[in-house]
Amino acid sequence: MWRYRKVVLIILRNCFVLLATISSLLVGVSFAGEEWRQYPLLQELDNQRPFLLIIAVVSGFLIWLINLAKEVRPALEAIQSKDGTPTQKATFSGFETEMEDTANDRKKRTKEYFIAGEQDFAANNYTGAAKNYKASIEQLPTMAACLNAGIALDIISDKMGAEQVYQQGLNIAQQKGDQRYEAAFLSNIGIIYRLTGKFDDALEYQKKAFNLHKAIGDQRGQANQLCNIGLIYNDKGMIDNALEYCKQSLELYETAKDKSGQAQNLRIIGIIYRRKGKLNEALSFHQQALDIDRANKNLIGEAENLNNIGLIYKGKRDFDNALDYCNQALDLCRRIRYEFGEGLALSAIGAIYNSKGELDKALDYCNQALDLYRSSGFYRIGQAENLNNIGLIYQDKGKPDLALEHLKQAYFLFQQEGVTLGMEQVENNIRKVRQSK
Repeated sequence: MWRYRKVVLIILRNCFVLLATISSLLVGVSFAGEEWRQYPLLQELDNQRPFLLIIAVVSGFLIWLINLAKEVRPALEAIQSKDGTPTQKATFSGFETEMEDTANDRKKRTKEYFIAGEQDFAANNYTGAAKNYKASIEQLPTMAACLNAGIALDIISDKMGAEQVYQQGLNIAQQKGDQRYEAAFLSNIGIIYRLTGKFDDALEYQKKAFNLHKAIGDQRGQANQLCNIGLIYNDKGMIDNALEYCKQSLELYETAKDKSGQAQNLRIIGIIYRRKGKLNEALSFHQQALDIDRANKNLIGEAENLNNIGLIYKGKRDFDNALDYCNQALDLCRRIRYEFGEGLALSAIGAIYNSKGELDKALDYCNQALDLYRSSGFYRIGQAENLNNIGLIYQDKGKPDLALEHLKQAYFLFQQEGVTLGMEQVENNIRKVRQSK
């Protein structure tokens, strides 16, 4: 009953608002001039100003009364129990008021937690960001909070937690029929599966995301998914397939005139060519990516390309150029406080010194990278990779016990992260060390 009453009051209020507005305008305008002679009806209104003023005042008063009536929503009504005892019963209007108040309060807290998560994320406090995003989800699950919480959890190496919150967001997106969010969740779940060595599942999710982007005509989304599929094939060791998908992705980014996407793909193609041993091709693609990143002032992309070019020169055994480029990358990462890239550069410099046979310097740089990753509280895969490298350096130094100690730590971290490929590589290294003892 209250709902119908509310609709009637809204209609009446709008009518009186219109009447009050027109009356007020007419009171303030004169129609006595020569230009108004062709409108006799309007000229007659000049003599009706007091009446128009009364209409405006009365309409305003009625609007006030309607607003007051709208606010008076009885929460309780008097009834009699079976034995005739008077008592109070809640009304539907009271229920509606309570629901509105509760909903508004939940919306407010949901928004506050999300904003706090955004602030923490911007400050690189990913643990705090994940906590606040999850608190926002607990108040009112939203696709935005699920997506950002998953990203924050992934950064702090809580891949299981990230997958769970992505799945929650995916369910919401599917229920709402929001294909863009659905594709984003599918893609991010696919990335987690790739990083944890579940390549078949990763391919399935990335292809589903690609099909969604294709259905809604999102070229950039399609390009992104093709790139992700290429990365899966690269990790599987299917290098030619990886190149095919990454080049398709590059063509789409070029069609969409997305320079950032082009640079990202050029960088990945360069990494794949380096893995194939085609160092000149790798160098060409990284140089193209570096030029775009510098033009776009993408300092993170610039640093990653410098580091990768350094590794190419390492492969060419041009150690002076290798160290020059990797040190440029290291300086840039420190300047922009890009910790993950700083760790990559330190690891690369350690690898260069290892190739030069300067094992003490190699050990020093790998330990610096390990300490950096440990102090950050995340980048656990980076920690595992450096522990593996340190173990191999100790093996080269003729210290198999220290080698095994670090390799076992690496295996444990890879196991915790579910990175089966890393576990297999470390297992092989442990086997080789034990055989050499």
